Amino acid sequence: MQTTRSPRGNAALTLTGVESVSAPSAAPRLPPSRKTWPVSAYSCLVGAVAAQGVLPLAGFSQMTILAGAGGVALATATAVNGLRKDRRNEVRDLLAEGLYRLMELPAPQRRRVRCWRWRGLLVGHPQRIRLDYAPIVNDTDPLWLPSILDKVEARLGLTYRLVAHDPARCRIILGLQTETVETEEEEVFPEVVERAERIIHELLGENAEIEVTWAAADHPLARDAAAEAASGAERGSGDDLVTLRERPVTKVAEKHLIALEVEHTAGARVASLAVRTRIQRTVSTMLPGRWRALWDLENEVVRFEARPRMPDNVPHPPFTPQQADHRRWRQVRIPWGVDENGETLYWRPALEPHMVVTGTTGGGKTVLLDGLILEICANDWPCILIDGKGTEFLGFATWPNVQLVATETWEHVAVLHHVRRLVEERRKMVKRGQKQEADFSPLFLVIDEYADIRDEVTRWYLSVKRSGDPAKAPMLLMLASIARIARSFKIHIVLGLQRPDTEFLTGEMRDNMRARVAMGKLSPDGSKMMFDSYSAGVAVPKIAGRANCMDGDNRIREAQVWWTPDPRRVEPDNVADVEILRGLLPQSNSHERLVIVPPSAKQSEGKEADAPSYQDYANAALVPARERPDLEEHVIDYHRKLFLQADNLRDEAHSQDMGVLVENPVAELPAGSFGSPSNATWEEDDFTTETSGGRTKASGSAAAEEDAQWANAQLDPDAVDEIIVPAADVREGDVAQLEGTGWVLIDAVEEDPMDPEQMYRVLSWRALDDSDAGLHSCEGGQLITVQRVASGLDDQ
Repeated sequence: MQTTRSPRGNAALTLTGVESVSAPSAAPRLPPSRKTWPVSAYSCLVGAVAAQGVLPLAGFSQMTILAGAGGVALATATAVNGLRKDRRNEVRDLLAEGLYRLMELPAPQRRRVRCWRWRGLLVGHPQRIRLDYAPIVNDTDPLWLPSILDKVEARLGLTYRLVAHDPARCRIILGLQTETVETEEEEVFPEVVERAERIIHELLGENAEIEVTWAAADHPLARDAAAEAASGAERGSGDDLVTLRERPVTKVAEKHLIALEVEHTAGARVASLAVRTRIQRTVSTMLPGRWRALWDLENEVVRFEARPRMPDNVPHPPFTPQQADHRRWRQVRIPWGVDENGETLYWRPALEPHMVVTGTTGGGKTVLLDGLILEICANDWPCILIDGKGTEFLGFATWPNVQLVATETWEHVAVLHHVRRLVEERRKMVKRGQKQEADFSPLFLVIDEYADIRDEVTRWYLSVKRSGDPAKAPMLLMLASIARIARSFKIHIVLGLQRPDTEFLTGEMRDNMRARVAMGKLSPDGSKMMFDSYSAGVAVPKIAGRANCMDGDNRIREAQVWWTPDPRRVEPDNVADVEILRGLLPQSNSHERLVIVPPSAKQSEGKEADAPSYQDYANAALVPARERPDLEEHVIDYHRKLFLQADNLRDEAHSQDMGVLVENPVAELPAGSFGSPSNATWEEDDFTTETSGGRTKASGSAAAEEDAQWANAQLDPDAVDEIIVPAADVREGDVAQLEGTGWVLIDAVEEDPMDPEQMYRVLSWRALDDSDAGLHSCEGGQLITVQRVASGLDDQ
C-alpha cells in the first residue's frame, strides 16, 4: 500500500540539500499550512505522564515504565513524521511560488504542483513532479519547457527531465535526470485520484490538503472497491443515467483508490450534519464504489474511506463459551452479526438491558431472533418465548434451556404476569436482604410480533372481562413497567416488531431499549424513532438479513445478520444448516421446561359454571413439564428428530458406499417420542423447504407472500400516502418526486443562503438506491409530490 501527499505546504525556508531562492517582495505568497502534529505529540506526552500517576493507583505499577516509554516513543514518531511532512510541503510550496508565472497562473496554487516518490533521509527530494499549467500557456514555445526545468533546478538544486506531456490536460510530469528512461507505461497519477482531488476542492475549498492512499489490485479493500464500483454501475444504469463517453483506462490501474485524508478550513460550514451528509453522498456518488466519511471537526480533518463490500450471507458460527458469572457480567456479549468491516456485532445485556428488532416479513427479523435465542441457550441461560404468530418459535419447544414457548393469547397474558411477579419477587428479596443481585441467574424474555399480541389481547379481553375489571387489559401496561425495573434483576427483554411503534419507541421505553436493530427498509418516521435520524436506514440494499443498528457508542452501523436456521424448517439433507444447529446446541440443559396450567371453569352451587376470568388466566400456574405430561401431547421434539434423520441419511450414504444396509433408527423409537402421530410430520401445504447455497428458503403460499413483500419493499404503495405539499413543508426523510430526478429521498431542507428574502428552499436529495445525489432549489411555495407513512400504520 502506498501513500502520496497532494500539494500542501508552508512559506519558503532554507533546507539542507535544497537551495531556496527568495521570490520578489511583491510576489504573492502561499499561506502557511495548518500544523496538527504538535497537538498530537503533546497529547501523547500528556497521556504518558498521566499514566505514571493513574496506573499505580489502579494496581498496575509494573506497567508504568512500559506506558511511559510507549507514550514518549509515540510522541517522537508523531513529531518526526509531522516535521518531515512540513518540510516536504515547504519544498512543494517553493516550486508553486517560483513557477506560477511561467504557468500563467494569477497566484501560486498548491493543487497545481504535486511531488511524490520521495527519496532520502527525513526530507529527501521528490523523484516525480507534476505541474498543471494554465490553458493560455503556449506550450509549443521551444523556450518554455527549458525555462521550467531551469527554475526547478534553481529551486531544488537537482536536475530534472521531461517524463510525460499531456497538452490536452495542460500537464507535464518531470523526473530526476539520474533515473533511467522509462516507458510510456510508467506510472502516472491515476485519473481517479485526480478526479477525487477536484471533487474535494470543489466541496471543501481550494486550500484543502489531501493525502491519497491507494492499494494494489490484490489488496482486499481494492478488490471490494472494484466489486462495489461494478455493482454500483449496474444499479445506476437506469433511464435517468447515461454514459456520455468512456473514461480512458490507465495502464497503471493495477491500483485502486481506497482512502482520502483531507485537512480543510471549511470550519463552521461543515458543522451541520446535513452538510456533512451531503458531502459524503457526493463523494460516494462521484467516485467508484461506496464511501464513508469520518469527521474530526475539532482538528478540521476528514477521512474518506472506501467501504468494504459486505457479504450477502454469513452462516452463524459455532458457539464460543464465555465467562458469565456476576463479576464478569458487564463484559458478557451476545453475538448476532457482522458489520461492513467484518467485525462481530454484540448485544451487551448489562449495558444495553433490552433489545428491539424491527422488520417487515421476509427481512430477516425472525432469523435474528432465532440466532439470539440459540446463543442465549448455549450460554446455559433460561429463555422464555412469546410467539405472536403462534408458529415462528415451535422449533424451539424442546430446545435445551428454552423453558416455555407461549403461542396462544391467554398464554401470552399468563407469561407476562408471571415475569412481572418474578421481578417483584426478586426486588423484595433484595430489599429484605435475603439475596443480592449477584445471586440471580439471568432470564431472557423474547417477544415476537408484540403489536399483533397487543391487538389480540385487546379483543380477547372483552370476552373474559368481569365487572370491576379495568377498561383495558392490565397486560397492555405491563411491558413498560417490566422493562423499567427488570434490568436491575438480570431479566432482559428482546422485542420484535413489524415496524417501529410510537407506543414503545418514544420516551422512557426507547431509552430502556438501547440495543436497536432495524431489518431492511424503514420509513422516515420509523428511522427517527429508532435512530433519531430521518434518513438512517431509509435506503437499505434489498438483501435479506441486511440491517442498520445502533452500537454502544450511539453510532449507526450497517450490518449483516448471521443466517440461523429454524429447527422446524430445516430439511435433514441440508448438511450446512444441520451443522449450524449442532454447533449451537447447548452442552447441558440446566433449566427444565415449563407448562402453563389452564384455569378451569368455576362451579357455583345451583348455578352454571363460570368461564375463567382475566384474573384466572393472569394467575395461571407455571409448573415443570414432567408434572403435567398431559399438557405435552402435541409438543414435537423437532431438533432431536432433525439430528436423527440427518445422521440416518449420512449413515445410509456411507453404507451404500460400503455395501451395507442400515435400519432407520427413527422407526424404532417408541410412539410419542416426537408427539402425536398426526403432528409428527410437517404440513407441506403450509411450508416446504428448498435448499440453495447451504441456506433454507421458504416456498409455498407463506413464503411467496414474504418474497413478494420483500421485492416490493423499495416503494410500497400500501405503506405510504401520496400527498402534494409546498416546498417549504417538505421534511427531511420524505420521499419526493422532483423535476428531472424521479422519486428521491430528501436528506435535508434548508433556506437558500443566496436568497436574502428567504423565499427559496434548497432540498438535498439522493436516489433511493444511492446511485445519485444532488441539490434542488425552488420557491417555498412550489408544489411537490411526496410520500409519507400512511396514517396510523406506525401506531398499529
